[in-house]
Amino acid sequence: MKKKLIKLFITVGLVLELGSCTDVTDTPEYYGVYKEADIENIQPSSWLREILQRQRDGLGLNRKESGYPYNTCLWNGIIPKGGNLIAKGWWPYEQSGYMTDGLYRCGIFLRDSVLMQLGCDNARYVLSHPRANGMLGPETLGESQWAFSVFARTLLAYYDYTGDDRVPVLLKKHFSALNDTLTNRQTCIIESMCKIYSYTGNKEILQKARHIWDLFSMNGGTKDNEVFIHEDMVSSKPIDVHGVTAAEVSKQPLILYLYTGKQEYLDAALGFYSSVERENELPDGGYRLHMKACFLSMQKRCMRPVISVTSYGVTVTC
Repeated sequence: MKKKLIKLFITVGLVLELGSCTDVTDTPEYYGVYKEADIENIQPSSWLREILQRQRDGLGLNRKESGYPYNTCLWNGIIPKGGNLIAKGWWPYEQSGYMTDGLYRCGIFLRDSVLMQLGCDNARYVLSHPRANGMLGPETLGESQWAFSVFARTLLAYYDYTGDDRVPVLLKKHFSALNDTLTNRQTCIIESMCKIYSYTGNKEILQKARHIWDLFSMNGGTKDNEVFIHEDMVSSKPIDVHGVTAAEVSKQPLILYLYTGKQEYLDAALGFYSSVERENELPDGGYRLHMKACFLSMQKRCMRPVISVTSYGVTVTC
């Protein structure tokens, strides 16, 4: 009897050990120096907490005062047309995506029930309304990925905090339905593709993310590639492009490097940022960018606004 029990314990132990080895093997390699902290373990204090409280008490709990599209359902439904006559159809979803992601994370950090509920409601609506082809987001966006790339960060934060298993499952279906020939800001979907790969170890997702970027940037890039041709990025060629586009798209090869270790991706990102620093860095460490065809409402009082972009946000000066 004792021998049988010993054999049983040894067998169970081997199974558990083999299982844990398999888990380690399946865990994607990560080539970065720093890792993102678990969102639920972040507890801001002092001046940082005060800034978040101001964000909550100001824009956070009074977003509708800012007008369209912040006075709409955001991603918790279909945003009605109106409020910005010159904007394209994706614009209200882009703006709402930034808003929802920021306020949801602010709510999590402060454990504010109102802002947390806002993020949850938006995430759950999108997850509950997939399209027939598996893509997420309203039909009005078509195959455009820019606005959804912004909102996808809300889904990632929602998954990090709640563990809702629908997120990786439905995002995988979304990625599978994507067109390979995404360009410029559309390629920002790579960010969430790599993040889901880090959760699941599904190499198909990573391979598709690489394929999207390589088609867009490598070997001369696509015809509509604005300033993200691989050779130009590596050589730090001077850039002239919309500031948000520069900030969002240029980090995609860096994100790919984190999960592939491919030096060519790191070289592209470093070369691009070297150009930005050389041509546009301000004394305070921000960057000076001239926005084309933007801020039309400011034309009467500001003929040439200067946009300073940092990792903390955007500052407009005249």
